[in-house]
Amino acid sequence: MTYRLIGMPLSVATQRVLWAMDYSEVAYQFEEYLPQISTPWLRLRSRRFTGPISVPVLLGDQGLCLMDSWDIALQVNQDQPMAGLIPVQCLEQVQAMNQLSEAIFNAARIQMLERALQDDAALMGALPDKLPRWSKRPMLPLIRHTFRNLQEKYGEPGVSMAEHQQRLDGFMLRVREQLDGKPYLLDRGFCYADMSVVAAMAMVKPVPKAGNPAPSAYERANTCDEIVARYDDVLDWRDGVVARHRYRSYLGNVVQ
Repeated sequence: MTYRLIGMPLSVATQRVLWAMDYSEVAYQFEEYLPQISTPWLRLRSRRFTGPISVPVLLGDQGLCLMDSWDIALQVNQDQPMAGLIPVQCLEQVQAMNQLSEAIFNAARIQMLERALQDDAALMGALPDKLPRWSKRPMLPLIRHTFRNLQEKYGEPGVSMAEHQQRLDGFMLRVREQLDGKPYLLDRGFCYADMSVVAAMAMVKPVPKAGNPAPSAYERANTCDEIVARYDDVLDWRDGVVARHRYRSYLGNVVQ
């Protein structure tokens, strides 16, 4: 099977799919998606001509088109069952952790959008790195419009930022309770459950970079200070999982 993965490097859903494919040693070509700019082309290739469209999207032979990160993970698991990405005996548990990951992401995202819309540097930091620096400020109205659309799409009228933060606090507590001193979320060991939840936590606090450089404006917009202060133990666990597994496949090979 020849795969092309279309996604955004800053996207939680894209990152967990990239991790699943890298870990399982399933070959793919990655294509970066540019909101609005790439949308018509993506609609054509996915044959989704109306309604909302989002990434990641996995395209494959014989018209394969998967548009949900969970469905993509299931396909990767089917292609390489030896990797143990989603063990059959743990399917329901892994799916439950994936749903918890979505809840963390949703609660953190709406808060990130609010912070980013108050900081032009954060908005420009959301633009792809491959764009020349000089081109980013002229694109500021476009990215602001995109973020406001997301805020309107995912916001809940009548729900305050404090309530969203309270929800996020509860979801992070569930992670802590699920771990209960274990090295991984499930007793059977490392699997997609960990990948999914760990990826979502980038919206609570981005994974520290090597050398601990000062966080960018966009990274600051993705940091929930109050949650970080209460769940430093969970975030330390997250960082350890990333260090041990993000750049190694199930066979121990280095992933670039």
